[in-house]
Amino acid sequence: MLRLSLLIAIMWSNVFLVACSSSPKAAATAPATPIDPKGAIIDDISTLGADLYNANFVGKPCTTVDSQTTCPGGGNVHITGSFSCSTGSNDVQNLNLNFSYDMTSCIVVANNLTLTLTGTMTHTGSSSNVSSIVSAETINYQAQTPVKIVAVGATGSNYAPFNNSCAFALVAQKASVNSTEKVSGVICGTSVGLH
Repeated sequence: MLRLSLLIAIMWSNVFLVACSSSPKAAATAPATPIDPKGAIIDDISTLGADLYNANFVGKPCTTVDSQTTCPGGGNVHITGSFSCSTGSNDVQNLNLNFSYDMTSCIVVANNLTLTLTGTMTHTGSSSNVSSIVSAETINYQAQTPVKIVAVGATGSNYAPFNNSCAFALVAQKASVNSTEKVSGVICGTSVGLH
């Protein structure tokens, strides 16, 4: 009987050891597929245009422009062109833009992306409120000759690295002050858009 009790005790201790030592292993997590950053890039180009206008021209007389300034995140831009203002129906202020940006390592940080641009792009279009470019608007951003574009995602953003020189043609549209801006177009031969 003692032998049987000892045998049962040994068997239970082996079961206990097996149960304790065979803890489930954590499932291996596959690395996330990198995200193509072109959608965020076009949005950041629109953000750059709005930031440059707001920082340099809001509240100033509408006129011709020839200005050397810094970009929001660093680097330089030479802005040339003009913007005109007029009063439309119901005293709505209308703004027409016709700018050229000659950028040298011009940086904008938005949408979990640091975007650096070197080259020339145009910024044209109209807005229905002179006090801010982010009202009802149709704004175009275009680079007919390739612009050097480097995009680096923020930590944890999972954006694929982007380092390319290419042309682009984008349009940012906003129906009213309270509506969301939509940016779409073609960059590096790829049609992209944000909704």
